[in-house]
Amino acid sequence: MSLEIIKKSVPIPELLSHQTVLFVGPHPDDIEIAAGGLVSILVRAKKKVFFAVVTDGGSGTLDPNLSIELLAETRSQETVKSASLLKVEEIFQLGFPDGGLYTVEEVASKIARVLLEVNPDLVICPDPFMPSEIHPDHIKTGLGVNRAVVIANYPNMAKRNHVLFDKEQLTHFRGRTLGYYYTHRENQIVKLDEMAVKHKSSAIECHQSQFSKPEDFQMILGYLDLRSKWLLKGEASVGAEGYFVFGPTHQHCFPEINFY
Repeated sequence: MSLEIIKKSVPIPELLSHQTVLFVGPHPDDIEIAAGGLVSILVRAKKKVFFAVVTDGGSGTLDPNLSIELLAETRSQETVKSASLLKVEEIFQLGFPDGGLYTVEEVASKIARVLLEVNPDLVICPDPFMPSEIHPDHIKTGLGVNRAVVIANYPNMAKRNHVLFDKEQLTHFRGRTLGYYYTHRENQIVKLDEMAVKHKSSAIECHQSQFSKPEDFQMILGYLDLRSKWLLKGEASVGAEGYFVFGPTHQHCFPEINFY
């Protein structure tokens, strides 16, 4: 009973209620695969949507003869094509080495600078605490976003993390809603319409370097369809995406959000 009172007093923020949204992906195709439907819905609702891609994608191949530089350039172009199709406002390509050596702190500083520039109400990234996730880029991205959201809440913390800002950006220091995709603990399901599913599929298809064989592309679409059915639990919809969403009050000393 007490938990129900807390839940009503401090509810989970509705994803679609936010006006400016930053999606953060570890690799050039992750946002589209995990959240392309939500991107489509937000853009068509006249919300401002931005992408930040943490790594260059230069390790995303089984071909040892394909150079890192060439693949990274190809994947950058694929990201631009996908974001253009989805009508995203701007892409921030942070350029960290895909699967290489870099730190959570370095990611956090760059993401914090993006937060102060874009000033989003909502930030969406992979869940760094998903038990089965072992890819270092996914874990570092999620942890880096968490840290960046705190840095971009306090001017003095920004200074201590060497995140420069100007006086005009002082009003951008504030709490923000966080949403995790690739999560095992969804607390909000976004139902997709036919246009969202179409846009998501087309955006994923832009990443030809990752889906060079038709059967590879069909396999990922098949998995996403099965995942949608599992998330919907029999409810009628052409597709769905699941997120763990928590607002500024939930993000510090508030364990109850894990039991909502």
